[in-house]
Amino acid sequence: VTCKRLNTTDTVLLRYLVLPCEVGISDLVLSYGVNKLHFSTYRLWLERPLLGKSSLALLGFSLFSMLNKKETEEKMEDIISRADILYDDYMIDALYDYLNERLAIGRNAEILWRLARVVYEKAKSLKAADDQQRMYATAMEYLNEALESGGESSAVHKWYAILLNSCSENSSQEDRLKAALKVREHLDKALELNPNDATSWHILGVWYFTFADLPWYKRQLAKLLYPSLPVTTYQDALECFEKAETISPEFYSQNLLMIGNVYLRLNRPDMAKRYFTKAMQMVVVTADDRKAFLEAEKQLKNLN
Repeated sequence: VTCKRLNTTDTVLLRYLVLPCEVGISDLVLSYGVNKLHFSTYRLWLERPLLGKSSLALLGFSLFSMLNKKETEEKMEDIISRADILYDDYMIDALYDYLNERLAIGRNAEILWRLARVVYEKAKSLKAADDQQRMYATAMEYLNEALESGGESSAVHKWYAILLNSCSENSSQEDRLKAALKVREHLDKALELNPNDATSWHILGVWYFTFADLPWYKRQLAKLLYPSLPVTTYQDALECFEKAETISPEFYSQNLLMIGNVYLRLNRPDMAKRYFTKAMQMVVVTADDRKAFLEAEKQLKNLN
């Protein structure tokens, strides 16, 4: 039996990998660091009756499969890390291209929801509503695939709620109410899986605020169509927005803006001014930041 060292810099240990050679005698393939072990250790493996050639080959295949799986997981971690850096830097076009290319490696939930997120961001930069809706629909396809891929992910449910709301923007009142119930289901699931996600709390706050802000007749219609709809108040919305700030202070200009809007509805102009000012002081990076700045500026002018 011939002992060989790998001509590679790989450091994975293949101590017990035994491969049959052409003449029926097994070669032991040893990695760096194991060649000093006594050959008798491996001889015991060769002499065990339960490990014939086929069994040894299967053992080798199994080990290679485990290594390939580990390598794939490591690649996936690198992809996700790189994608999150691009998103944090708001390099949306570069991120979109990057994730599309990586779909060939694996269409798992972690890549799919991130791709849905970047498609959503690209859609918000479009002016035509029809074009926006087409991109929202594309993002929803990625999220549906992510949900079907199995496993529970707070981020998948969170972004499903966001996109579902966006897709229903131009729908009838009844369809929007129906979508709102589904939005709430996914938000509740997202927060169940990750109660410390500031964005999910913000979206839930928007959900409460939207219903609390409806005219009286629309609230009555909503209650008539969907008796299960909970009674919502501005205080409910405020608690969600403040929870988001507690988790991640000043993480999102829109959250500061919404706190200002709630205080305005609660007839507390001094607190409203405080948060509108904070929203204006945030660095403008995204389209949402720009909208928050302009609305906060408008509200402050009205209050002054």
